[in-house]
Amino acid sequence: MIVVLECKECYNGTVTDPTGNCSDNSNECCGGCDKQVDCNDCEGGFQDVDLNEYFDGEISTIGITLESMFDDLVNRGVSKSESKKLLRKIVKEQINNI
Repeated sequence: MIVVLECKECYNGTVTDPTGNCSDNSNECCGGCDKQVDCNDCEGGFQDVDLNEYFDGEISTIGITLESMFDDLVNRGVSKSESKKLLRKIVKEQINNI
């Protein structure tokens, strides 16, 4: 699933990289030596990203939690179809509360 994210930090195809790309410790590099680097993935202030790649950890965590809740509901005697309905309702309510 592809989503479009705004690239606020990308200007004219470059972004300031504040990680200190200097190989020496001269006074000129004091504070990190900002450097303009290409941000090719950003076009016109927007970037297409694969949702699963970009939020892999978060999606995985949500999936594990939902599976655990599903298993718990079924183990407590709720039917599989009713458990799925309850999880859909919970997720929908959480999204609506954002």
